[in-house]
Amino acid sequence: MKKINKQIYWTLFGALLLMFAAIYNGFPLVRSDSGMYIFSGFENFFPVDRPPGYGIFIRHSSLASSLWFTIIAQAMIMSYVLWQTINKFIVDGIEKYEKFIIIFLLVVFTGVSWYTSQIMPDIFTPIGILAFLLLTFSEKKKSNTLFNSIIVLSACLVHNSNILIFTILSVLVILYGIFFKVYKTKIISFWKNIFVFILISSSWIISPAINYSINKKFELAGTPHAFLMARYIETGIIDKYLDKNCDKFLIKTLPDTGLYFLSAKHSKKVLDVEGFSVENGAKVHQWTYLGTPNQQFSVVKVKKGWYKIISKNSGKCVEINKDDTSRVQKQVIQNDYKGSDNQLFQFVKTNDSYWFTIINKQTGTALSVENASLDVGAQIKGGEIGIIQGDNQQFRMVAFPHCLCLYKDELPNAAITFLWKDNGVFSKTGSWAFSKEEYSATLNEIFVFF
Repeated sequence: MKKINKQIYWTLFGALLLMFAAIYNGFPLVRSDSGMYIFSGFENFFPVDRPPGYGIFIRHSSLASSLWFTIIAQAMIMSYVLWQTINKFIVDGIEKYEKFIIIFLLVVFTGVSWYTSQIMPDIFTPIGILAFLLLTFSEKKKSNTLFNSIIVLSACLVHNSNILIFTILSVLVILYGIFFKVYKTKIISFWKNIFVFILISSSWIISPAINYSINKKFELAGTPHAFLMARYIETGIIDKYLDKNCDKFLIKTLPDTGLYFLSAKHSKKVLDVEGFSVENGAKVHQWTYLGTPNQQFSVVKVKKGWYKIISKNSGKCVEINKDDTSRVQKQVIQNDYKGSDNQLFQFVKTNDSYWFTIINKQTGTALSVENASLDVGAQIKGGEIGIIQGDNQQFRMVAFPHCLCLYKDELPNAAITFLWKDNGVFSKTGSWAFSKEEYSATLNEIFVFF
């Protein structure tokens, strides 16, 4: 009992050292992603681009009162595995204070304190690796085996990358033990390694099961397509694919029917039904590309030369608002399809073969972005203004799901810029789920292409 109390004291001292960065800062360190983890934990919300495990950890470890308790919990766990690692792998015979000095040196000369003090799941990667090593080299104490098993499983559930990392590690250890006959030396236990492999493998089921309990989707996360796309962009694979294929996805001659994004020439923004609305009378405006259903339009031939434009999101038809009393710049809205002339449009090619002017049958005039605005939310108008064919009256159409062709000349060469640049075309945190179909289709074609 006395020995256990001493271990607790030393673990607490180690945790206090590991919290140095938070203590120095006066508050737990937070990053831009910390808020999403906190929100997901307390609102029982499944983020599209990360697992809910760390949010759940925050909710319970903070006691719903202070993030300091979360940092204390992280520091205690890190301190525990560090003490166990030192005891297992450092030469026997050194004193407790010498082990304490080792932790002190780690705090001073590495980033362990800064990561421990962050409200981020990153610290669970080194924690999990140390616990994995402790499990791999047979532990006689059942309590240590239990604690380390819980830590390894938790590390997998708070960060999807850890699931793959630890699965690969466990397989490599088993193969190493078999081929180099290490199991015969009793240094490591074959059955203990099998247990660790099964434990880690269970996270492939447990994490999706947690997600299913929250959002009824049995999946690890909703964004592997986005991260894989970012990787292909960084390596230049996407550039080669787009150079070869975009010519057939950018529409030159309109077929009888198709699903498209429509991009304004002057602003490079796309047509969008305001607020994802499915109601009659909702306005059509331009918006930053998101790939969402309210930015996708079916262009369907009704009779020779005339087409209706249907929002995929609402199933309603784009029309010139005949109730708009303005003499010029009449509002463009969506409405139930009635086959009237204000709902029919002609697509006239401009001098550039990729661009069309969209003419309304009732007014005989072109759809345009109001005042040639570059702003998101600028209204799409049509009315008694004549066909000028200014850049704000020209639209390029790309067949869904090949959105990348709209912006192939603007694609960044870095994955992080593609995913998270605030003013980037493809910065879509929170709406990546909507890009799954289009990105996945492109990725599948790339596999065939190469």
